[in-house]
Amino acid sequence: MAEDEPIRLFIDEDVWLGLAAALRDRGFDAVHVCEVARGGLEDREQMAFAIQQRRAILTHNKRHYTSLSSPNTTTGRTKRITASW
Repeated sequence: MAEDEPIRLFIDEDVWLGLAAALRDRGFDAVHVCEVARGGLEDREQMAFAIQQRRAILTHNKRHYTSLSSPNTTTGRTKRITASW
């Protein structure tokens, strides 16, 4: 992802479905797993889809996704943004 490329969000099913539409209304590129018929799939499958679509995952399920993250094969680094509130 280029530095000036906007973040594209893939919103996990543990996050309110309406958030994707609310973000799109404000100009963000966001899709919810249920909007693309991916509800109920394993975290590993969701991660693979997000990577293929070049999307960041927005989830409350930090514990599971942290264990799935791996270094970027190009740079050797893992990009992870964690926000708490």
